[in-house]
Amino acid sequence: MMTNSEARKLQARLLALDIKLAELDHQMRASQVRIQQLEAHREDSRLARILGEEHGDPGEFEPRIEDARRELARQSELAETVRAHQREVRVEYALWMVNSRRETVGAADEGAESDGGRA
Repeated sequence: MMTNSEARKLQARLLALDIKLAELDHQMRASQVRIQQLEAHREDSRLARILGEEHGDPGEFEPRIEDARRELARQSELAETVRAHQREVRVEYALWMVNSRRETVGAADEGAESDGGRA
C-alpha cells in the first residue's frame, strides 16, 4: 500500500508533467507560427520573382522550413511521451485513491462491528 507521502509525490509528478506539457504546447505553437511565417516569406519571394522584382531566392527558405518542421515533429514526439507518462501516473494515483478508500471503508466497517452494531 502506498503512503500519503508517496501519493503527494505522485501529485507533484502530475503537476510537473502538466507544466512540461504546457511548455511543449507553447513551443509547438511557436514552431507552427514560425513555419507559417517562413512559408509566407517563401511565397512572397516567389510572387516577387514572378512580377520581376528581386525579393531573394524562394529556395533559400526551404532548409529553414524543413528545420522548423523537424523541430515541430521532435516537440510533438516529446509531447506524446509526456502524455503517455502522464497517463501512467494518473492510473497509479487513481489506484492509490481506490485502495485508500477501500481501507477507509474497511476500517469503518470493522469499527462498527466492534461496537456490536450500535449506531
